[in-house]
Amino acid sequence: MSLYETGTVFGTVVLGLLSDKNEGARRSPTAIASISVALLISLSFVVFYDSYPPTLWLISMFFYGFFLGSIHHMICVTITADLGRSHSKSATSTITGIIDGIGSSGNGAGQVFLGGMIQGFGWRYGFLLPVTFAVGGTLIPLTRIFFNERREM
Repeated sequence: MSLYETGTVFGTVVLGLLSDKNEGARRSPTAIASISVALLISLSFVVFYDSYPPTLWLISMFFYGFFLGSIHHMICVTITADLGRSHSKSATSTITGIIDGIGSSGNGAGQVFLGGMIQGFGWRYGFLLPVTFAVGGTLIPLTRIFFNERREM
């Protein structure tokens, strides 16, 4: 098991507990903080790529999984549970399959794009892809959800 995956397992438990204690199980504050830390780790990969010591790479990969991978899993699980609860319990498996299938398709397409980007520009700029998706695909919608939740309170 890689350090990224190990960090994901620990992060899912720790951040899940933290988000459950946060204002009636609202997950957006925990998710925004977690994605922001993962964004900073990604940016450090880009900026300090040539001077990163090997030990720091290993530690960074653990925390990258802790903050990025764990939130991905938490979001997928809670969305599935919430949608299944609001519709019917028999639909939970279907919803899980749809969400995981779309996520896996996106991961596959991202790997093809990432491979081309790394081949053309190098590993340093390969880390820009997660940074771009963290900001555009996650932080912007989560910020909107966060402010909507604040207004409802």
